[in-house]
This record gives sequence, C-alpha cells and structure tokens, in this order.
Amino acid sequence: MEEKINVNKNTLRNVYITVAICVAVFIVAIAVVFGFSAATLSSDKIYQGVYIGDLSVGNMTPDEAKTAVLEHYTIDTDSNLNLICGDEKRTISVESLSPAIVPDDAVNEAFSLGRTGSVFAKLKDINRIKKETQTVLFEPSLNEDVLLEAIRSISEIVNEPESENSFEITDNELIIKRGHGGKIIIEENALKDIKQNLLQTGEHTVTLTPEMVNPEPLTADLISEKVCGEAQDASYTVENYKLTIVDEKIGVTMDKAEAERIISASNDDIIRIPITTHTPEITAEELRSTLFADRLGTYSSRYNSGDVNRSYNVALACKNINEIVLAPGDVFSYNDIVGPRTAARGFKVAHVYVGNKVEDGIGGGICQVSSTLYNTVVLSDLEIVTRTNHSLPVSYVPMGRDATVSYGSIDFKFKNNTNAPIKVVGSASGGVCTVSIYGNKANPGRTVSIESVCIATNPAELEQKEDPTLPAGTINVEQAGSNGATYQTYKVISENGSVVSRNPLAKSVYVKANRIEIVGTMPTEAPAENDVAANAQPSETDAAVAATPDTEISESTPASESEAATDAEIMTEATNNAETNTNGLKPVNPAA
Repeated sequence: MEEKINVNKNTLRNVYITVAICVAVFIVAIAVVFGFSAATLSSDKIYQGVYIGDLSVGNMTPDEAKTAVLEHYTIDTDSNLNLICGDEKRTISVESLSPAIVPDDAVNEAFSLGRTGSVFAKLKDINRIKKETQTVLFEPSLNEDVLLEAIRSISEIVNEPESENSFEITDNELIIKRGHGGKIIIEENALKDIKQNLLQTGEHTVTLTPEMVNPEPLTADLISEKVCGEAQDASYTVENYKLTIVDEKIGVTMDKAEAERIISASNDDIIRIPITTHTPEITAEELRSTLFADRLGTYSSRYNSGDVNRSYNVALACKNINEIVLAPGDVFSYNDIVGPRTAARGFKVAHVYVGNKVEDGIGGGICQVSSTLYNTVVLSDLEIVTRTNHSLPVSYVPMGRDATVSYGSIDFKFKNNTNAPIKVVGSASGGVCTVSIYGNKANPGRTVSIESVCIATNPAELEQKEDPTLPAGTINVEQAGSNGATYQTYKVISENGSVVSRNPLAKSVYVKANRIEIVGTMPTEAPAENDVAANAQPSETDAAVAATPDTEISESTPASESEAATDAEIMTEATNNAETNTNGLKPVNPAA
C-alpha cells in the first residue's frame, strides 16, 4: 500500500516538472518573438521586399535609399523626346523639360510601408511585403507645362471628344439627346508614360494612344439628378463687391418608373419623356430690372482740374470705388477698397497738409472723394459706421460735411442697412467729382437733406517772425491762416414734402491756423517811392502759399489724405434732396 502511494507521488511530481518546463519554454518563446518583433518594428531601415521603381531598397536607411536612387536613375538631357500619335509627331528637347531626379517623396513612401496600423497589422504587412514585394512608383520631376503644350497640340488634331447627354425642357415633355462616346488622349496617363520613358536609356519615343471615353449612362436616376427638382427663383450673390445673378430654375417632376421603361425600350438618339413643370415666380430678367432701380442719393464737389496730379488722384479714387456693390448688411471701408496710397498703385504727389502746413505727399486729393461719398451716403439714408472730420476746414464741401481718411489709421465706413443690394457709382471729370448710390427705395416719398450750423468760432491770430536777412519793410506770408470753428450737422428727414425729423448727425471741430508773416528787419537806405510800394505787397510765392488751392489736411503726424480744396464749393444732389447750409454760403449748381 505504501509503495503504491509513493509511485503516485512520483508521477504527480513528474507532471508538475513537465508543466513547469513547458511554461518556461512558452515564456521564452514569447519573449523571443516579442523581442524579434520589437526589433523589427523599431528598425530604421526600409523593410525587405520594397522597391522604388525597379530598384530594390530593402534593408536600406532612407539616406542610403536616396543615394541609391540618385545613382540608379539618370536622364540624358542631350537627347530628344518624340511624341507620336498616328501621323502627328512632336519633338521636344529633354533639356527644355528641366528634368531632375528628386528621391525624397518616393523614399519617404517606401520607408512608411509596414509602419501603419496596430502592431499585428504592421507585422502582417512586413511579412507580406517580404514574400510578395511592393513597388513605389518613381517619376522624375519636370516642367509639365512644356510637355502639356506639346500633348495638347496633338490632341487638338486627333481627339474625337465624346458628346454628353443633353436635356431640353418643354411645357410637358423632356427631350433627351443621347450622348456618344469618343476617343481622346488622356493627359494624366500620357504624362505617366512619358515620365517612365525618360528614366530609360536610349531613344525617347512615346506613342500617345487615344482612349475610349463615354458619357454617363442614361438612366432615370441620372435624369432625376440632372433635371428634376423644385422650382427656384432667380437670385443673386455678392462676392468681392461684385454682384452675380443666379438664373431661375424650372421645377420638374416625372414618373421615374415610366422614364426607365421608355429609356430601356428605345435605342433612338432622341428620347421624349412626359414631365410636369413648375414655373418660378422670379426670373433672372425680372430680377435684373428691379436691382439698383432707384437712385438713393447723389452728391458732387468741384476741384481744380488744372492741378494735374491732384486731379489724377481724385479720378483714381473714384475709379476704385466705382461699381462697388454691397449686399444687405455689408460694410463699405474706404481704406480697404481704395487701398494703400502708393506710387506703385498709381497715386501721384500732390499738396497735403502736415501739421497745419502745406507739403507734397502721395495721394493728395482722395479725401475729396471720401467727403463727396460721405454726403452721398447721408443723403441715401444709409448707416454711418465711422467718420472723422478734417482738423482744418476744407472748401469743396460745406463745413461739417467732410470725411478725412488716412490709410492705416483713419477710415470712413458705412453700412448697407437696406433690404436690397446697393451700388456705388463714382466719376471725376472736368473738375467735378460725383458719387451716386443706387438701390431700391423702401419709401419713395422719403427724402433726406443736411443742415450745417456753426455753434462756435475760434478766430485765427497774426504771428510775425523777424528776419534780419530781409530788407526792413518786407513782409512775406509764410501761412495764410484760417479761422477755427465748431459745426453741428443735422440729418433732416421729410416724407411727402413735410419734415418729420431733424436729428443731430455729427459735431465737427476745426482748429484755427494762425496767419504767419515773415517781417524783414535788415536796415536799408531810404528806398524810392516805387520800391516802398513794391515791398508792401506779398511776393508771388507768398500769394501762392496764401491761396493753397486743392491741398490736403493732416489728421495726425504722418501726412494724411485730408485736404483744403478750391475756394469754390459745389453740391449737387438728387432733385428730391434739398440742401441747407447755414454758414452763409449758397451752393452753386454746376449745370448753371
């Protein structure tokens, strides 16, 4: 009995030992497999079995593969490339294609193989690539434009383009003309063939073979996609300040099952399918006739056409804002639309005010356009977003009705607060700058006028500077000077000829500019009577400075594009827009 128990104990011990050995072997095996897998997955080399073109790059690092590609592939730039299609032949020098061997993309793609997905997916890909190999397409870099020009010169002669299915909608019938297949040289395929040919040695001749192309198969689903749908009114879009009309679409419905039966039963080129049409309410022609039908407001100002540079700037600014379209809710930015005032963009040097002095600067004159536009916007009953008056008075619009701009700092902006698109129309010719705005009037009996009221004044003073280099009694005018003032403007709304509101529009403060005279103090002999009379008058230079017509005013230290123009003022508005100017100056009608 004891012997039997001992035998069982020995047997059980042996089983335990055997199991322990098996577990140990399994663990070692797993460790070996995982160690091998980890080493494989972390390899810095391209996996075995990968080719770039006909070049094996397995077990190479990316740098080694790039070197191998550059050594393996060469292009003979002294040779010619012949393109042939039937009787057509084009010969191009390979050098004109600027070919180059650039291995980077191909090597990167080769290195990425077997390195995506889970661990098991990677190992599976690596094993598959090793057994079956995998090739990365390699193409030389070249000037495709030169190549395409030659290909297209042949295509224009040999291509037989396919004709697509065409659809004509009548009141109760859809007339379909079946499309037909054609043969054309497919540029993408031709380029691939040519690039591979250039990598070969010897003569480079590629035969371009037109390939069969067919229109989409005619089915009821295709008809439904191309033709059927609800009626759509004509509409418009506004992008980059340009308006585009989107044509109306006739609504079409049909019995798809019946359409499919008719198509299947006919081999004719012309197929007729019964349909029901639905007419849209607004056509493109009707929409065009309603857009910009009303002139919301217009205003004109006069400038000195003899000042060639300033006149050019005025005309250029008008050209930039001309035909600008704003959709409802859009904001017009004068600086954004007119752009930087630089010589490279065509603007010329003209008089500007810098620190209350007249100097030359790029873009002098464009504030006259912004001021003219400002008056038009107010008269058009649009929303002013931002407007700044000049620091000194200008004479081409009434006091309180100017709008200065300076690129990068001071802007004039307004918003289209109507329910329809509006269009700005600007012009400058013959000394008259005119800006009009067109749209759709919600209330034809509503008109706008502007009143300017002087509420404070600040008279200019006389400053005299002694100059010992000028003869005593000589007086030169360095700055003519101008009075300062504060003006309150009002926007007056009338309906059917009766004023219904008079609300403050803006307050404009203009600083004074003192008159500065240079007085000579150098002793001289008693002059003759005629000389005394001559010295008592300002010189021609002084007079020119005093007049300073069509110049500009600076709102900040840099030269702005604000201006004090001619001493003549002119304002013309829509015939239904009255104008009041309480500073004692009457507007002059340019037509008079």
